[in-house]
Order: sequence, then structure tokens, then C-alpha cells
Amino acid sequence: MRFLFFILISSFLLLFSNLGLAGNYRAQSPLIKNNIKEYPILKTKRGTIDEKAGIFRYRYNLHETGYSGSAEEIARAYLKDHFKEYGLDALTNTLQTVRVRQTPGGYHVFFDQVINNIPVYDGRMVITLNPQKAVTFVASNYRPTIGVRHIKAQISAEQAITIARDYLQVTGKLLGQQKASLVWFESQDRGQELCWRVS
Repeated sequence: MRFLFFILISSFLLLFSNLGLAGNYRAQSPLIKNNIKEYPILKTKRGTIDEKAGIFRYRYNLHETGYSGSAEEIARAYLKDHFKEYGLDALTNTLQTVRVRQTPGGYHVFFDQVINNIPVYDGRMVITLNPQKAVTFVASNYRPTIGVRHIKAQISAEQAITIARDYLQVTGKLLGQQKASLVWFESQDRGQELCWRVS
């Protein structure tokens, strides 16, 4: 009986050791956002705080009631009341509603940060409301460090598409339409720039 138990344990150890050495296994790396400016965060019981700006990036365990209107109106009213916590302007003029999604669990109101009607790359906010329309969760990539600037693009949309195609060495027929749209981008090494987003 001991011999059988020994054989069984040895087989399992051998099997798992071979699985561990098989192939060139490497742990998956997290999604890398090339050159986008990111700041260290601090996790608290109330949410996740951007240490540099001192604003909430995630706010959970909320149950903010007392607002009325549509889901979008409630989300905007909440943000106006708590604008300092998220680094917003007091009137929330830099937020453009992208969509309102209703689910069995409530509502999700999506906003994009805009400056001079140009979106900020990765500047999205999502406000979640429960079915009774109480604010329960906020996720924010709002970038308060990007200020209002009045500059024009250095190149045209067509030039941006050509540069992107050349850089990626695209050959053959494309399946979809090429498009370029202006965005504000905050890079690690060059700061705030007006750029073309090509897709």
C-alpha cells in the first residue's frame, strides 16, 4: 500500500514539474499604454486616489441619494456637488456625454473629457447608478493637468493617416475606412500635445 501511494505521489510530482517546464511560459504582462502619462495611486476604503493630483480615480461603497431627473442629469448633479474630489471644473463643462446605458443593475453614464470640443485621450468617466438612481460607483480617468490651449494641428488628417500607414508598414487592401480625429494627449516625455488618433 505504501509503495502504491509512493508511486501515485511521484507521478503527480513528475507530471506537475513537466507542466511547469514545458514550453517558453512567461507570465502575461499587463496592458501597456505606450507613453501615456500615469501617476501613482493610493488605495483607501473609500476608493483609489491619484497621489499626484489628490483626486479619486475610483470611488466605491457610495449610496448618494437625493437627486432627481434622468440618469445623466443625476450623474451631472452629483459631479457638480463633488467636483473637487474628481478634479473637475465647477460646472462640469469639460465633460461630454457619450452614452447612457441601462442594465438590470441600474444605469451607467459615460462621459468623455473635452477641451475646445476636442476629446482628451483616455479621459473617460463612468458614473454608476443603482435601479433607484442612487450614485453607487465612479470610475474616472479625468486629466486635470490638461489645460485649455488654443493651438492648431501641425499636419492634416490625410497626412496623419499616411504617416501611420508608413510607420505600420500597411500593405494590401484595408477592410474598413481609415479615419483620423484630433485628441489631446498627455505623454510622459513631451507633456500635453494635440495629436491625431488614426484608426
